[in-house]
Amino acid sequence: GKQDSMDEIQELVHEARLFNLEVRPPELQLANVDFGVTKDGAITFGLAHIKGVGRGAIDSISSISKVTKDTISFLSHALGEEGKATKLKSNVAEALIKSGSLDYLGYKRIKLLAEYKLLSILTDRERKFVFSQIEQTSCTVKQAYLDLLDSKIPNKSRRPRIIEAVDD
Repeated sequence: GKQDSMDEIQELVHEARLFNLEVRPPELQLANVDFGVTKDGAITFGLAHIKGVGRGAIDSISSISKVTKDTISFLSHALGEEGKATKLKSNVAEALIKSGSLDYLGYKRIKLLAEYKLLSILTDRERKFVFSQIEQTSCTVKQAYLDLLDSKIPNKSRRPRIIEAVDD
């Protein structure tokens, strides 16, 4: 009944904490659309209540949550890598990262966001190369980018843009 649903959510979270109820950030692996209760009695934030994530994106998020076992699998699915059924809009993927929905994977949000943004400027062919390097050689994401720059895949006009993005 509030003018702004964010105000209402803030008020409810505050009240829950007054009653010593733990309110946890959203978790992609739980795939709960609305607020939920865990086995240990904590309240989990619903994915549909993250600013920038609408109910329309929930189906895509739910299918990604079932296959996300690490950050690379999230990134490849979120970017709609070849053979992956789902792709998220960039604002939805960024909202999930910023909200802490992927914290359970043990990756820092700022690093995951930077890698997402870097991967999103790559062409499909360049992205496919990076993901295959990571998958085949178990190298770091940074090493995969360096391997990409050493390869003949990015053309001369794309190389400076990739180098600038990696440096940033």
